[in-house]
Amino acid sequence: MQDPRRENESAYRRFLRRIYYTKPGQLLWRAISSIISHPRSRVFIDKALSSEFARGKLPHGQCLVPTIEASSDLDRRAILLVLPFHGSDASSIYVDSICRQFVAQGYKIDTVIYGHNSWQPRSKLWDNAYYLRSGVDVTKLSESLTPTNINNLDALCGFDLIQFIASLVHLKRYEHCIVSYVYLSRVFEYLKPETSKILVSHDVFSDRNQRIFDSIGDNTAFFYSLDRNQEKKGLERADLTIAITNEEETFFRSELGITDTITLPYIPAESISINELKPRAGSPLILGYLASSHRPNVNAIRNFIAQIRKRCSYRLIVAGSVCGDLAGDRLPPEVTLLGFVDNVDQLYEQCHIVINPDTLVSGLKVKNVEALAHDKPLLTTRAASAGLDATSIFHLSQDSKALVALVEKIAECPEMLVEAHRDSRDLYKAYIKKFEGVDLVSTISGVVNRDAPAST
Repeated sequence: MQDPRRENESAYRRFLRRIYYTKPGQLLWRAISSIISHPRSRVFIDKALSSEFARGKLPHGQCLVPTIEASSDLDRRAILLVLPFHGSDASSIYVDSICRQFVAQGYKIDTVIYGHNSWQPRSKLWDNAYYLRSGVDVTKLSESLTPTNINNLDALCGFDLIQFIASLVHLKRYEHCIVSYVYLSRVFEYLKPETSKILVSHDVFSDRNQRIFDSIGDNTAFFYSLDRNQEKKGLERADLTIAITNEEETFFRSELGITDTITLPYIPAESISINELKPRAGSPLILGYLASSHRPNVNAIRNFIAQIRKRCSYRLIVAGSVCGDLAGDRLPPEVTLLGFVDNVDQLYEQCHIVINPDTLVSGLKVKNVEALAHDKPLLTTRAASAGLDATSIFHLSQDSKALVALVEKIAECPEMLVEAHRDSRDLYKAYIKKFEGVDLVSTISGVVNRDAPAST
């Protein structure tokens, strides 16, 4: 029976799909993906699409400002969403899951994207989108990239964004303002009093560079790091801070004294069961890894590949923008780079197990939850499973070396794959049960309105 998703597929797309699954098609796709996914290619494409490149640079201190259409609909349930970027990355997927709950209850969302690149993403969850090119040079955030170097809280929040937000809230009314990341929290200081301020933290930024250095041993992933006083100041600007794990909420409460905070993990829109793929006798164990080009991801998968060489019969399929950083590596023939994928099913349908060898404790690994939601056996390090309350050996490897040893055991004893699948299913059931029935909109309304003066 034909897949209903492909009933209306054009002849052109069917032709491309047939070519894709041939050996020459795979080789061609790998070459094209490597070129497009390479960081230098992304920089060139970004320049080609940027207004500065196409039209000449604007005078220093000036920026292009989107047009705002004033609204007189004061009864509209509206949300202002402020993001530094939006795409297929974990933080964007997480924010979308929050927005989806508001949209389901009739809210409209206006989004402001303030970033240093020229992409103009869209989402079906948004009613309006405003794209403001940041005047902040992110490459000069730090004079000395050291583990103890601390950024200014508002280093990434330029006056161009503040001026635009001030104009926007003067012309339009918003019940809530949701800001993604503490480094844009200055926006809250320019809202009208009746607008509640909700911060999506994503991660703990106190001493973040030090934690990254302790995890991967170099400064290539340093970007933005605060001391505790700076992070506390940013969180205090919000009426409510949303933490993605219980551990982060505990840190905000006990270490920073932030009491108006709740834990809201990532909950997929739906659970999709992929046909279970079992290794045949004598065939290699097929591992899958999906990740962005975030430097800790790159280091983690490189370490894993270095550890697993010739240890067992395996294949490793890697997907996501991390492939751009791996494209120039001398990879073993067992490793295949898919590059960007339109649908994670393209990866999950091909592998027996999904791995996550990350050693940096940083928020909740959304890719873990997605793999579990697709009913895939999951193998992770202890650091990568933070926020899942995992207890199984399959989710608590100490490092890449221990994770490789576990893969080796499964390759030698396929019955262990059944155990890994069972434990992964149990983990996801417990994760979903813990937070099922949580009404985010009511919870937020209850917290932000708790201290509001009664109407007269």
